[in-house]
Amino acid sequence: TDLTVPANAQKNVISRSDVINAPNEARNAFNNTFTTGWATSNASSEHWIQYQFKDEAPIVGGYRLWPYKGNSAAGWTAWKFFGSNNGSDWDLLDERSGIATITSGKTF
Repeated sequence: TDLTVPANAQKNVISRSDVINAPNEARNAFNNTFTTGWATSNASSEHWIQYQFKDEAPIVGGYRLWPYKGNSAAGWTAWKFFGSNNGSDWDLLDERSGIATITSGKTF
């Protein structure tokens, strides 16, 4: 399922732990472009982003990460990917560490 969110569509709910400023809001993590993106104010802290489906949630078969605004230096080398059917009980779906810098879109 494509999670791309049109700029004016708010059918599903996207929330996050932190944001550096308004132009870097969490919805930009799903807009299918890397001219904008989601950015947090403290790179040394753990952060999260949540995508809540208003209708029936699809089965997740994978996900794709892009470097922030095409800047591979602002990428990630470790993360955890969780899923939940109720928003309070979470299952670990994927965990990565020691990942080489992502320089373009990469599917997991």
